Amino acid sequence: MKEFCIENELTRSQFYYHRRRLEKINSSTTIFHEVSLSTDKDNIEAYSNEENYYDIRFKSRSEKLAPVLDNFIEYVEREIKDALPRSHLGKSLDYAEKHLLGLKNVLLDGFRG
Repeated sequence: MKEFCIENELTRSQFYYHRRRLEKINSSTTIFHEVSLSTDKDNIEAYSNEENYYDIRFKSRSEKLAPVLDNFIEYVEREIKDALPRSHLGKSLDYAEKHLLGLKNVLLDGFRG
């Protein structure tokens, strides 16, 4: 139990809480699902034989990441007008506004991760 708690960053009370909760639920119910994550290393190995790996990466960033960043920038610019400057949201939006140009650097090329 101690190793399980350390591995999953649980306190002993959290462990017992979830254990009691699981005992109440039907044992045939799936609680945890395995999710395979594709790492950057896997992507590099998959495309390492292709000469244009960084072009593929640049194109993928342009298609998928650019709209997300644009939406975030619009959100910051819209919400900062109404946020109280000394509130947690106001401070966070102010911080984000100062770094908006730097966020777009990842879209310049496909080389850096």
